[in-house]
Amino acid sequence: MAGREDDEHDPPILDDKTEAEAKSSERDMAPPGPGTSIHRSGSRPQLDLSKAEIQGNFEERDPTILLPNQSDDISHLALDIGGSLIKLLYFSRHEDYSNDDDKGKKTIKERLGLTNGKLRSYPVLGGRLHFVKFETHKINECLDFIHSKQLHRRDPYPWSSKTLPLGTGVIKVTGGGAYKFADLFKERLGVSIEKEDEMHCLVSGANFLLKAIRHEAYTHMEGEKEFVQIEPNDLYPYLLVNVGSGVSIIKVDGEGKFERVSGTNVGGGTYWGLGRLLTKCKSFDELLELSQKGDNSTIDMLVGDIYGGMDYSKIGLSASTIASSFGKAISENKELEDYRPEDISLSLLRMISYNIGQISWMEKFVRRGTEITAPVPMTPSKTTGLGGFDVPSSRGSMSLTPLTYQTKAKESEYWLKVLSEHLPDLVDTAVASEGGTEDAKRRGDAFARAFSAHLARLMEEPAAYGKLGLANLLELREECLREFQFVDAYRSIKQRENEASLAVLPDLLEELDSMSEEARLLTLIEGVLAANIFDWGSRACVDLYHKGTIIEIYRMSRNKMQRPWRVDDFDAFKERMLGSGGKQPHRHKRALLFVDNSGADVILGMLPLAREFLRRGTEVVLVANSLPALNDVTAMELPDIVAGAAKHCDILRRAAEMGGLLVDAMVNPGDGSKNDSTSAPLMVVENGCGSPCIDLRQVSSELAAAAKDADLVVLEGMGRALHTNFNAQFKCEALKLAMVKNQRLAEKLINGNIYDSVCRYEPPSLSQM
Repeated sequence: MAGREDDEHDPPILDDKTEAEAKSSERDMAPPGPGTSIHRSGSRPQLDLSKAEIQGNFEERDPTILLPNQSDDISHLALDIGGSLIKLLYFSRHEDYSNDDDKGKKTIKERLGLTNGKLRSYPVLGGRLHFVKFETHKINECLDFIHSKQLHRRDPYPWSSKTLPLGTGVIKVTGGGAYKFADLFKERLGVSIEKEDEMHCLVSGANFLLKAIRHEAYTHMEGEKEFVQIEPNDLYPYLLVNVGSGVSIIKVDGEGKFERVSGTNVGGGTYWGLGRLLTKCKSFDELLELSQKGDNSTIDMLVGDIYGGMDYSKIGLSASTIASSFGKAISENKELEDYRPEDISLSLLRMISYNIGQISWMEKFVRRGTEITAPVPMTPSKTTGLGGFDVPSSRGSMSLTPLTYQTKAKESEYWLKVLSEHLPDLVDTAVASEGGTEDAKRRGDAFARAFSAHLARLMEEPAAYGKLGLANLLELREECLREFQFVDAYRSIKQRENEASLAVLPDLLEELDSMSEEARLLTLIEGVLAANIFDWGSRACVDLYHKGTIIEIYRMSRNKMQRPWRVDDFDAFKERMLGSGGKQPHRHKRALLFVDNSGADVILGMLPLAREFLRRGTEVVLVANSLPALNDVTAMELPDIVAGAAKHCDILRRAAEMGGLLVDAMVNPGDGSKNDSTSAPLMVVENGCGSPCIDLRQVSSELAAAAKDADLVVLEGMGRALHTNFNAQFKCEALKLAMVKNQRLAEKLINGNIYDSVCRYEPPSLSQM
């Protein structure tokens, strides 16, 4: 699974020569490709993709936010029309993007071949929020933009592909322009404006972000971000400073409880107005761009200028503190044109923003009878150092109760390097997945340069995209692949491995059925660990594919399974399952099995384990990715895999029929294996993500519902069981199974070596019961 990538050793099934060769595989991080530039003011790097000749709609001027897991209905278009700027937001789903493939347009669903009407239909998740700005006095440009994209005529539920007749549409709008331009919208676009209270929307949005989005709050000091801990149950009261043309300071006491307590007329409008006079900039964005290249010390008088380069430590002032904005201009014999516009822009920006901050800080003290505490720096978490957990004090209704994922600076640097080294192989696989066409090669090159730019920026500026853990980095990579329309780079590889594994499944099931109950349980766990060796995200594992067939590698890996494993709680799990010393065997009500890779991993590892639970009368829910990620199996692919396996096993066939995975008698009776009178269903749910790792705070509603009645969670694979959930505490029993395919992870997490195995069984956490 995930995390995945280049390692220094080969598995124990290989000889010493190969092992030594593998140890020398470390390489320096590749620099960004040619034509890549870093753009500081946006949320993403601005990339020169002109040579890539990308087909499709890629807007580079305005920032966007990817919502890879979005599946619910959301509003399609909204605006805020302020005194200086119009802020326009609209949503487009991934299905809206198309690719010129043999002159024919294909949606993502068509490109994935999702046309099997017999099996349940899973939506292709995800979309993009687009943010566009217009100067308010250029309202007609905004209306032209809306009209050009027909945003005003789309159904509020974007995937319906409906258009509304003129005169029936409604657009949500905040700001003074909702009143000022209502007639113009009706006249030009034939739509009505539905006015929303600006402050109410502002407070509701801030409350949501602070409660629901991790690492949303941070301090910014001397160019460095420090994230602060926000406790959702202790959020109020707080001051909300709304910086627009002017500034409003709002005291928020709870949901829907707020009041404006102060403000200033020196705000964004002041910055733009003075900046336009002093620099001749034509737009707000141009002025901000200038500030990125500025040096305010050429204009501002600093404490060090007054004290001979020294701090004024007695009263806590550093030499770099601004003593007087634009103060040097009074002591230098220079005209306006002698100063760089970049320096003027930065000095002006700091003067206004510092004063807004000062006014807001003082408001904290002048409010009588109100205690508004300063944010608290993020406390160290109980992490693996690679993506661990803090257990939150609030508890949801799910049986799953994680966490705070975070990656330390040195670990982040390491994984950025690993992702860079893996990039050439990934590009080759992605291009090959689409037939190696010239269009695929162009998009592959563009993807490589885009993702390299992301990695380069994060190496230079780790907090550029917020507080990231490995799970976020892997999701960024998958999002970037989808951005360039590589929707499933490993599709053909997964299909081949699934076919090869299904061919030998009957022999494995026959072998298992010939064993005693205790021997079978051990063999099943060994099989899961052995099959987890197949991982196209690990360089060392990819090398194995050149040394034998998938079945040969699986058999060798399984033969090398020797206890005790590096983390070995099998005996405790066996005792729970089979009973001993007077304890009765335990039958779980529902088990959630988080599956990992396609091929042998799921078919020869997790499906036989699922079959054992079904044999005991336990409901089994197979949990898989909603979107493709490397060679991970998806929830869309699992029903076909289960159907193929059910041809050889009555237990799986009857359970799949009960779970709705087989909708007719499409398979023949199985092999008549003993104990095949199962009455428990086998189901498949999507987890709501498209990454090799999983953040259990952000899962699909379907998984959340299934988890409510679960009394056992089985997490399989490095990404799900180790990188992001090794220290997770659950309200129910948990079994974490993985083969470690990265030397650094093995050393730091389990004080072991690459290809060590982890079988970690945990009873329900007493603190969570």
